[in-house]
Parts: sequence; structure tokens; C-alpha cells
Amino acid sequence: MNSLFKISSVAVIALFVTTGAPLSFAQFGDLTKKNPLAKPEKQEEDKKDNDKTAANIGGAVGLISTATSSQSVEEEIAAGDAVAAMYLGASPLLKNKRAQSYVNAIGKRIADKSSRPDLPWSFGILDTPSINAFAAPGGKVLITAGLFDLLETEDELAAVLGHEVAHVARQHHWELIKQQKLISGATDMVATNTESDNALANAAFDAMSDFFKQMINSGIDKGGEYEADSDGVILAANAGYDSTAMLGVLEKLANASESGNDVSFLFQTHPSAEDRVNNVVMAFTPDLENAAVPSTHSARIQGFQSD
Repeated sequence: MNSLFKISSVAVIALFVTTGAPLSFAQFGDLTKKNPLAKPEKQEEDKKDNDKTAANIGGAVGLISTATSSQSVEEEIAAGDAVAAMYLGASPLLKNKRAQSYVNAIGKRIADKSSRPDLPWSFGILDTPSINAFAAPGGKVLITAGLFDLLETEDELAAVLGHEVAHVARQHHWELIKQQKLISGATDMVATNTESDNALANAAFDAMSDFFKQMINSGIDKGGEYEADSDGVILAANAGYDSTAMLGVLEKLANASESGNDVSFLFQTHPSAEDRVNNVVMAFTPDLENAAVPSTHSARIQGFQSD
């Protein structure tokens, strides 16, 4: 099936798919057990400092190597694992395998329309009432249960996931990681010290941990968010979804904010809903207007949401 629209002159290249492989909790679950940003718990008190230093040297070197490389997709994916692990450390995956499988299927349907369909895409729902969604480099995307339950149609879910897929396809977070100047200082810190220098080794690890947290808290610049909105609309439309669904999502976010729901973090890291609506409307083409039709399975999401 040929795509109707293009993103920045890059043709959408994947064939239309109607299902995705069920989400394996191992795709995300392993990250919570092997969080590269978490300092290991020690079982013997007298070995605590030495174990911490050894782990932090290895962790800092690994994260710095990942963050300073501009060549390898594998390193981009590894950085994404580190970011996803931080999200999962704050909130576990929702224990609803049907809903997880459903979101994973819709996400992969959208990702197959992107310029990077061959990434190891994984989509999941975080068990938190806050309203937000997150993308990590390399193809890991998480939506909160609060946002998932707020949506009324599968088209709106496709719009949300399309936005996050667009972040990954454009490498917005990955470019942020590579551009940070503190990486070079942390690199020098680790390269010139050994396990015997506890303070500097641990400081290097903490610097990298703080960097990832800062990236999550600060978000992408407004231009990147507008790009992800526009691209996400196109991706969803190419996958057979209503091209105007993003406008419905943004209206719900604005209403949730006025109602006092937990959307504070989202508005700290994104432009206002009004500005985003204006950006989406301005980017509409005649083809997108023709795709302003609810999808066949628009109401299907309701069978997977919480009562």
C-alpha cells in the first residue's frame, strides 16, 4: 500500500500492517533489573563502598561511550535502554497484558510507517495516573495509564504514539545526548582515574545519571515538539487513522489541565496546547484534510481501558 504523505521529503516506506507482536514484559522488564543508572544494592555492608565504585566506573564508562558516539544504531538503542530504565524505575508497567499488547500493536503499526521501521520498537503503558507519554532513543515508547484512559478513540492513541515515534525517527533525544558538553568532562574524569579513586569515579557516574534526568525533565525544544506533532499526524494518517485526531488529544490535555488533573510535567516539557493546535492546523495539506475520517476501529480502545 503506498503512503499518501511524506515527512520532510522522506518517503514512508513500510507496508500497511494490521497487527503487531504481543508485548513481552521482558522487553521493558529487564531494564528495571539492570538499570544502568541505578547504583547496585549491596548485600554486605563492609563491601559497599568498593562495590559501588567498581560498578560506577563501569556504568559511567558505558554511558559515556554510548552518549559520545555518533556512529552506531546499537549505541543509540543502548542509550534508549538507559532512559527507559529511568522511567520504569519511577513507575512500573501496568499489569494488564491485553492493554499492553494492544498498545504495542498500534505503536508498531505506526512505527512501520516511519523512516526507521527496522528499530526494535517496543510500546508500553506505565502504571501511573499522571498524563504523559515518553520516547527513548532507539524505539522504546511509553504512555502513562492516565493518558491512555483519557483518550476516547484508537485514532487519538495513534496520534499520541505517532508523536513519540516521530521523536525517535528524528533522533531528537539522541541528538541531545550527543550534544551535551558535560560528556567530555565526565569522559576525562573516568579516563584518568582508577577504582582506587572512589570520589572521582562515583562523581563521573553521578554526572551521567544527572544528565539523563536533566534531559527527561527539560524535554525537547519547541521546534522539536512541533515537528513531532506534524510528523505524528502524517504517520497516523498513513496508517489509516483520522488525521484530525491530534487536535482532539490536545483539546483533552488542555481540559485536563483546567480540571486540575496531573498534567503539570507534560506542560513543563511541551509548548502550550493552543500553540500546538495552531502548528498542526497550519501544517495541514489537502491530502491530510481528505484523511480526516475516523478509522474503522476507532472505538476499539474502549475495550482495553480501565473502568
